[in-house]
Amino acid sequence: MIEGMKITFRTSTRARRLRITIKSSGECVVTIPKRMPMVLVRRFVAEKREWIEKKQSDMRRRAVGAQHLAPFRTYADAKQESLAFTQDRVAVLNKIYGFSYKTITVKNQKTRWGSCSRRGNLNFNYRIVDLPAHLADYIVVHELCHLKEFNHGQKFWALVAKVFPNHHEMRKELRIYQTRV
Repeated sequence: MIEGMKITFRTSTRARRLRITIKSSGECVVTIPKRMPMVLVRRFVAEKREWIEKKQSDMRRRAVGAQHLAPFRTYADAKQESLAFTQDRVAVLNKIYGFSYKTITVKNQKTRWGSCSRRGNLNFNYRIVDLPAHLADYIVVHELCHLKEFNHGQKFWALVAKVFPNHHEMRKELRIYQTRV
């Protein structure tokens, strides 16, 4: 415990620098390189206290937002429905862009709503089907745009803005529904 904050410290032989992680439960974990003195660790945590408290507050807000999702379903129960849903939405929304892609996969991702590989594979969290339709479509468009721009630069956001000119608001709203870990 540092200055009234409950913190889990984890020493790692592979860590090259200090790292603070806030889990979905709000737990603060500090990963420490093997030979780093605790006095430096304590100073670092004290300097990051405001950031830690903000992130913990965000996690509490997300936990409340997660209650807006449909009742929890297992991956096995929802996989086929989610796959059919995402395949349909990709087909519809890709008519705007005309990008080529390889496969669409639904996964039980812990921290992401979607991802796009450099090989052109689109991956989506199986819980996407439980989101409001406009947010599910935003995730699909976001991943489709990565087929052309594999970064989050200006060209990427210009592509997203073709369908979602209000993408900033969409991203904020999506944070409420962060996936459960």
